[in-house]
Amino acid sequence: MVRNKTVVYFDNYNTDGYEEDARDNLRLVYGEEPSDEEVWNAVWSYLETDWAIMSSALDRSFDGANLIISGAVGRWDGRVTGGAIYPTWDKFIADFGKDCEYFEVKQVDGHLYVACSHHDGNNFCEVKVVTDAGDRYYDNWNYDTDPRLSKYHEAEIISRMFRNSKYARCPKIEW
Repeated sequence: MVRNKTVVYFDNYNTDGYEEDARDNLRLVYGEEPSDEEVWNAVWSYLETDWAIMSSALDRSFDGANLIISGAVGRWDGRVTGGAIYPTWDKFIADFGKDCEYFEVKQVDGHLYVACSHHDGNNFCEVKVVTDAGDRYYDNWNYDTDPRLSKYHEAEIISRMFRNSKYARCPKIEW
């Protein structure tokens, strides 16, 4: 495995590069110095396009598999840690990234991480793909078909799944 390899798929925490590109492109198109409002409108347009491209690539890479996350959510009353299972990238982002304005999505040594910020704090998690064995394990617990699992709470099941490569794996991102 390659070590210390980081691929940033999206990051709007630092928009300096976008701002420079937008200002240069607007100068070329209109032949004059653009207003700050015109620059920021262009920057947000670039970011929306980059987000859509990244989301589409991730959806293709997950290929309909469930996602499992483990991480922390910053709230007004403190940090909450835990995990969850989501059927799609969009549902994950809508829940985990609710009210967030800034996002960073990156892969480090094969592990996919998402960080985002909102008015109450910062969220951070690792995202994995649930394997077929993981789906069966979760279903056995959820539908109470395996009595050995009935003593566990959902948080424990998700934690076990996340830590076990038989039940969850790092995503193979195809850009």
